[in-house]
Amino acid sequence: MCGATDKTELQGRRAVDLTAADERENIAALIDSVLDGESTMTTGRTRLLRFDNRQVPVEFTVSRIQYSGHPALQAEVRDISADL
Repeated sequence: MCGATDKTELQGRRAVDLTAADERENIAALIDSVLDGESTMTTGRTRLLRFDNRQVPVEFTVSRIQYSGHPALQAEVRDISADL
């Protein structure tokens, strides 16, 4: 969806790095609310920033989960271009 040709292009990147610059602060706050335990899940819409600098409207869900006994975040992202 973001135009990566290899998984290594995504390694080490934060989710907010893949969102449109004008929405990063809001997305970071939503993710922090899940990390801080204010909520166990959050949903919303944003624009994904592709590697070719095009923007894709997406809907997302971020959930706090346990992974190998440790707290982690799981994100689901869906392209909603066809719905708009």
